[in-house]
Amino acid sequence: MVSSTNGNELVLAGEFMFASDNGGSTWQSVPAPNDWWQAIACSADGTKLVVAANSDPNAAGSPIFRSADSGATWALTGAPSNSWFWSAIASSADGTKLVAVANEDTNFDAGGPIYYSTDSGITWNPANAPDYSWVSVAASADGTKLIAVASDDAAFGATPIFISTDSGAKWSPSGAPSNYWASVACSSDGTRVVAFGEPTEYNSYTDVICTSTNAGTNWTVTTAPPIGLPAVVSSADGSKHFATSSAGGIYTDAVSTPWTLAGAPDTNFWGFVASSADGSKLIAAVGGTSNNFNVFGPIYRSTNSGATWLLTGAPIGSWYSVASSADGTRLVAAESSWVYTSADSGLTWTSNNLPLEAWSSVASSSNGTKLVVVGAAGGGIYTSTNSGSNWTQAVSAPNAAWNSVASSADGKKLAATVGSTLQSGLPAPGLIYTSPDSGATWNLMPAPQAYWAAIASSADGTRLIAAPAQDAYGGSLPIYTSTNSGATWMTNNTPAEHWTSVSSSADGTRLAAATAGGVMYISTNSGAVWASSATPFQQWQSVNWSANGNQLVGMVSYGGIYILQSAVAVAPPVLNICLSGQQVFLTWLTNAAGFNLQQNTNLLTTNWVTVTNIPVITNILYQVTVSKTNSQHFYRLETP
Repeated sequence: MVSSTNGNELVLAGEFMFASDNGGSTWQSVPAPNDWWQAIACSADGTKLVVAANSDPNAAGSPIFRSADSGATWALTGAPSNSWFWSAIASSADGTKLVAVANEDTNFDAGGPIYYSTDSGITWNPANAPDYSWVSVAASADGTKLIAVASDDAAFGATPIFISTDSGAKWSPSGAPSNYWASVACSSDGTRVVAFGEPTEYNSYTDVICTSTNAGTNWTVTTAPPIGLPAVVSSADGSKHFATSSAGGIYTDAVSTPWTLAGAPDTNFWGFVASSADGSKLIAAVGGTSNNFNVFGPIYRSTNSGATWLLTGAPIGSWYSVASSADGTRLVAAESSWVYTSADSGLTWTSNNLPLEAWSSVASSSNGTKLVVVGAAGGGIYTSTNSGSNWTQAVSAPNAAWNSVASSADGKKLAATVGSTLQSGLPAPGLIYTSPDSGATWNLMPAPQAYWAAIASSADGTRLIAAPAQDAYGGSLPIYTSTNSGATWMTNNTPAEHWTSVSSSADGTRLAAATAGGVMYISTNSGAVWASSATPFQQWQSVNWSANGNQLVGMVSYGGIYILQSAVAVAPPVLNICLSGQQVFLTWLTNAAGFNLQQNTNLLTTNWVTVTNIPVITNILYQVTVSKTNSQHFYRLETP
C-alpha cells in the first residue's frame, strides 16, 4: 500500500487493486491490469503510480505498469518483462525517478537485478548492482539517494546493504554488517535509514535492526524478537518508524519509553535476573537454553541498581535460574548440572552436594536460609533449611519436567510448575503443585491446562501468578492468578500471548508478565487491570520486580538488561512497635526501602535523631531492636 504525503490518496495492491481518496474511509476498485501485484509506489501528490508484479497468473515473470492519473488509466513501461520476479519498487516525490528490484529470475536459478528509470518509467536501465535476492528498496524525496537490501546472495549467503547516490546507476555496499535482510526505509532526505533482517551468527535467536543517521556511512545495530518484520516505513524526518510482523502486530519506535538500558554487557544470552528487596543489588545470569542448545556464560552482579556491573566469582555455566535473599547477600543459582550458593553477594560461590541433575529453577526465603530447587528432565524437588549446606528430597513431589518454582518470604509456602507432561507417550500440558510446609508435602492444584513457563509468589505465599507458554494446541493464553495459594485460579484481562516470565512484588499488588514477542505488561492492582509497560521492542527472557515494587528489571534473551525505576508509587510504610521482655521491636515492611528510623523524647520539639541500630531483615520486615527504658521515646520513619 502507498500513500500521498497528505494521507488522502491511498492505493492498495495485491491480487486486485483498490484506491481511496479520503484517507481510507471508502475504497473503490482500480481498473488495473489483471496480475499478481507485489509492489507499488507513488509520487507525493498520489497522481503518479508505478506497480510491479511478482509473477503473472501463469507463474511467469511480469512487467511494470505506470499511471499518471491516480490509477484511472495504466500504461506498460519499458521495464523487462517475463524475465524476473519483481519484489519492490520506490519513487521520488515527483514520480520521475524510479527504482525496481527483483528477487529471482524465471528459471529459479539466480537472483535478480536492479533497474532504474529517470523518466517516470517510460524507459529503464540496468544498474551495476549484483544479482541478489533483492527484497526491499527505498528512495529519498529527490530520488538521488537509494538503499536496497537482499534476503541473500546467489549462494544463499548474507549480504550487505547497498547504497546509490546517483539515482540508481551505480551501487556500492555500505558499512552495515552482512545479514539476511527483509526490509528497508529512509527519511525524505535519505540520511536516516533503518533496515530489518536476521543476523548471520544468531539467525534463529533474534532479528536485527540497523540504523544510520548519515546516509549509511555509519550504522548502529540493535536486536529485536525473532517474529519476522517484512515491512518497515519511515516518517519524512526519519524520527519515527512503523513495522509489521509476519507473526501479527504493528510495532513502532514513535512512542518514548521510560525504560533505561543498564550498564550490563549487551552481547550475552541472558537467562535469569533476581534482586534484593530494595532493588539496589541485582544478580544476572547468562545461560539456559536457546534454540534447544545449552548456552554457557558467567554471572554478573550490580550494587547500584544496574548502573554498573561486575563479574562474580561463579564459574562459567549454563545458568537457568538465580535467587537472592532480601538483603542481596545470600544467593543461589541453578546450572544445567549443578547448584551453587554464595554468602557474600556473589564474590565467591560454593557447589552444593546435590545429585547431578538438569536443574531448572531456584527460589529463596527472604533471609536466604530456606532454599528450593527443581529439576527439569524428569527430576525432583529438593529443599534446604541452612542456605544450601544440606538438602532434602521432597518425596511427595513427583519426578517431572519442573521448570519454575516460587517461595514465600518465610520459605513455608512453595509453588512449582511442570512445563509439560506425557500422556500415552505424547507431550501433554503441564501442572501446578504447591506446598504449605516448606516442601515436606506437595499437592496438585486445579490449575488450567497449559504448558506452563513460569510462576511467582507474593511474600505471604497467598497470591500467585502463573504464565503459560502455550495451550495444548500451541495457541496463546492469558495470565492466570490465584489469591488463595493456588486453590483456585482466574484469568486476567491480559491478551493471549506466549509468555516467558512473570514476577510479583512482596505484597502481590504489582505484577509483571513478559513475552518473547517484544511486549511486557504490568499490573498495579494484583492483576485486575493490565497495561503495556512501553518497553523497548525486545525478546524478553526474564522479568523481576524488587520486593518493594519500586524497580522493575527486564532481561533480553540476546541483548541488554533494562531498568524501570519508580515504576509505581509505593505507599508510606507503617511503623509497628512490640514489647517483649526487656526488648522493644520496631518493624516495617521491606517494600518501603530508603527510610531511616528516628527517635525523639518530646513530640513538641524537632530534635529527631537517627537510630544507629542497623535494621535486620526478618521475613519481609525490617526490624530494629532497642532496649527497654524507663523514659518515653517516640519513633518515626523518615526519608532523607
